[in-house]
Amino acid sequence: HDDFLRSAIRAIELSEALSDARMMADDLQWLSLAYESLGQTDRSVEMSRKALFLLTTTGDSAAMGNGMLHLLNALVAAGRFNEVIEQGEHALSYYATKNDSVGQASVWARSAEALLAQGRPADALPLLHRAEKVLAVAGAQEERFRVLSDLSEAYLALQRTDRSRDFLGTAMSMAGTLGLRSQKPRLLKLSSRLYEAEGDLANALADERAFTALEEGTD
Repeated sequence: HDDFLRSAIRAIELSEALSDARMMADDLQWLSLAYESLGQTDRSVEMSRKALFLLTTTGDSAAMGNGMLHLLNALVAAGRFNEVIEQGEHALSYYATKNDSVGQASVWARSAEALLAQGRPADALPLLHRAEKVLAVAGAQEERFRVLSDLSEAYLALQRTDRSRDFLGTAMSMAGTLGLRSQKPRLLKLSSRLYEAEGDLANALADERAFTALEEGTD
């Protein structure tokens, strides 16, 4: 993580020297991710906000939309849920003017993640189902994977283990197809919790050990 941070800072220095707003915004977003990986979530949000400001000067509508989602992700990670709602409303208005249904679905999903983090799974479910339907039609596979994982999380929180298992199975299948290795720890942790809720302690322990091995870099 420290190497990631140093590389991101060096990239910012180089892009500033070139006075390229789009390049600087990209590097600020990488720096935001680096700070998030180190647990410095407020710095992460700060860098993401700066990136979005730069993107508004480029006139690139797609890049601006991605910048809004990047900021929403940073706010969710920072636990700044009131700001998630505020920024989400702004992003929804923006995507509506662009007739971008995938962008709108992604905003619904980030808002739902904020609700999940606040312990409000029942409120998150309508947004997640709405987003999943749009993303499935649009073929936005990686974003749909994230929503499927969130749906499993929400149903598990509501003790609907049957529904949680269905969505987790689909998410796991997609992770294998898309090669989303970085998502394996989350899926293992979710699977362990689901097995425990189902009373299958042996498999719960096996997945928990697999998760720990990945986190410690021993797998």
